[in-house]
Amino acid sequence: MENVKNRNMKKILKYEYYIISIILISIYTYLMCFKVNFYPYDESWNFQNMYKISEGMTIYKDANVIITPLFFIIGQLFFKILTPTIMTFRIYNLILCLILYSLIFVILNKQIKSKLRSFLYLVLFLNFSIGTVTEGANYNVLAFIFVCVGILTFFYKRQSRYYHYYQGLIVFLCFFTKHNIGALYGIGLLVYEIIFSKNNYIKNNIKKFIAFIIPVFIYIIYLVMNNNLYNFINYVFLGMGSFINNIAVEWSSLLLLICPMTLLLYIFTRKINKKYDFTEMNFISIISIFLLFVAFPISNEYHNCLGLIATMILLVSIIDIFVISEIISEKYQWSIKAITLVLLSILLLQSISFVYSEGEKYYFIDSEVYKNIPLDNDSYNRINELNEYINKREYNNKKVVILSYDTSLINIYRANFNGIKDLIFVGNLGKNGTNEIIEEIKNSENTLYLVKKDKDDYFLQEITEIIEFVKDNLEKQEEIVDYEVYSSIN
Repeated sequence: MENVKNRNMKKILKYEYYIISIILISIYTYLMCFKVNFYPYDESWNFQNMYKISEGMTIYKDANVIITPLFFIIGQLFFKILTPTIMTFRIYNLILCLILYSLIFVILNKQIKSKLRSFLYLVLFLNFSIGTVTEGANYNVLAFIFVCVGILTFFYKRQSRYYHYYQGLIVFLCFFTKHNIGALYGIGLLVYEIIFSKNNYIKNNIKKFIAFIIPVFIYIIYLVMNNNLYNFINYVFLGMGSFINNIAVEWSSLLLLICPMTLLLYIFTRKINKKYDFTEMNFISIISIFLLFVAFPISNEYHNCLGLIATMILLVSIIDIFVISEIISEKYQWSIKAITLVLLSILLLQSISFVYSEGEKYYFIDSEVYKNIPLDNDSYNRINELNEYINKREYNNKKVVILSYDTSLINIYRANFNGIKDLIFVGNLGKNGTNEIIEEIKNSENTLYLVKKDKDDYFLQEITEIIEFVKDNLEKQEEIVDYEVYSSIN
């Protein structure tokens, strides 16, 4: 009996590292996905569009979505299976993040042939990308899932006669999720074929193009049949010029220097290690160059981390294969476990700090769509005050339109939307959207427009031309919260 107990205890101790790791990661994901306040930022803007579609509105008509639609199509399936709530949206985003990090682990393990060290590097990467899990712009995460699938397809299927068709389909899925990421990945594939396939690159790229263009053509037919082709082109492509000109750069953009430094290290490593098969690293290195441009034009921490995913995989692979694996023997595996657990603990402390740093109380609003979703004091009061105000004005036959980045909070609560005016951002209104909205404001009747009082409260991407038109041409009536209220001319 004693021997049986000892054997069971040894089994438990053997897996204690993995058990502790799972517990720490579970706490981390719980905090980052379900205890973070719901702010008027990417999460609320993308949920607003997802919610509009679930309410029967049409993408690219009632919802000015500016990316290709796969993220929203899959999201609608979640809404139908569960419920169209913010919690469902967060579960959807969590699943996407878990899939992405799992694929990164598989790629790392294929390169360095060590599950233990692969997990260590994954946790290290998580420490630098803590915000990725909470961001609502996770169509980028879905697109990078397809990029990782493409990398693994190269690893395991590049000798298959159907390989190039597989890659063409993956480019489509990536493009159909986020067109710029799909285009960058496709260009990377094209360049790789030109450099490394020599005489066969034209034939190979034609195969990829066939697999890509057939589903594109099918979707174009669908858009034509639903009289939505121009709207799709207008919002996804024609508005890109103004969006590209809206460049935003943060200090974290310095991280992008990791890419050229890694490429230099890779070139040096190839020169001094002639016997190693660099085929897989060649592929990742080419892809990493083009994926770096995901960080533009909005070069913030979130986009920079995404743009560096392929680069970090390459960097970690080089350092582990040619340095770490040479100096760490089996008897030092315990040290890797210890370092991983320390990093997981730091990650957990980061998430706790991220959630509780402001020291604010959680507020929960009585609404099915907001159920179990925490709000800060400002958002909670804003929703209640605006809801009361709008109810009173609508009772007097006045329509209320809020021209501000934070209108999503009240719009979602009331399930009441105002088309493309719900997000008057640079690049979000298509080719002539600004002029169309101004004309609509000129000709509107019995309408109240709410805009921020202070210019300091404008969001970086907001089209101030629309806001200033309201202030310069309409009659100010009153103030509510931090808005000024202006009445339509008619």
